[in-house]
Amino acid sequence: MSSSFQTGRYGVLLAALFAMILVVPPTSAAGRGALALTLAYPAIFLASLLIASDEGVRRRALFGGVALALVGDFSLLFSDAPALVIGVRLVDIVVLAAITWLLLMRILRERSVSADTILGGMAVYLLLGVWFQTMYGLLEYLAPGSFAGPLHASDVVGVGRYPGFVYYSFVTLTTL
Repeated sequence: MSSSFQTGRYGVLLAALFAMILVVPPTSAAGRGALALTLAYPAIFLASLLIASDEGVRRRALFGGVALALVGDFSLLFSDAPALVIGVRLVDIVVLAAITWLLLMRILRERSVSADTILGGMAVYLLLGVWFQTMYGLLEYLAPGSFAGPLHASDVVGVGRYPGFVYYSFVTLTTL
């Protein structure tokens, strides 16, 4: 890969995260949240592969997890079977945790701080928010009524409540 591309790889992930956090809630309110959310997770997962481009075994493991997550996320467009929803969200949670850990470890190994390193730190923070949002969505799916407050009417995969879960995840992160 070219060095200019390698330098900006955290920015690509950051852009995918911003898109998920800022674009999915309005589309959810407009009734197109399932499609937007189905496209947002793969964008994050694919952008994460850029970060792991020279990690060898970790890259292959991440690639396998991302492939499984992509298939699962797209399958939710066609089926809302409870076992599928739970399985896909669990895979998403594990893959998001792996991406966050890999990115954090990569940033901590940096010898000098650059603009790209700062973007990577911002991406870690947003990944933690997305991870919590996914965890909250799964919790609400497994135990409906677990959350009260600024939540919209729920649908079977929790897309209607996505804006509320984003709210809760970042409120939690900012008060830690």
